[in-house]
Amino acid sequence: MHEFAEQGFVLVPQVVQEDLLEQVARRIDEVVPADPPPADKRGPHFSFLRTKDEPTLRAPLTRTPVFGLAEELAGAGHVHAAGVRSDV
Repeated sequence: MHEFAEQGFVLVPQVVQEDLLEQVARRIDEVVPADPPPADKRGPHFSFLRTKDEPTLRAPLTRTPVFGLAEELAGAGHVHAAGVRSDV
């Protein structure tokens, strides 16, 4: 809790399985070329995807203990994410 208060985040190793992270990376590798920045764009470019249409990208929250751990840290009912259930 002290680390979270100081840093604003906590790293919890191995909460998200490696194969799940690999699936997310592959999906990102598909999304980026499908929505490239304009040729004249310099600097950051963002892709805003509908989370309900992206189960692979939601998986680190929905198929692991991550969301529940965040609720334990912040308190039940204080962590909200559209389309994400904490009881999964």
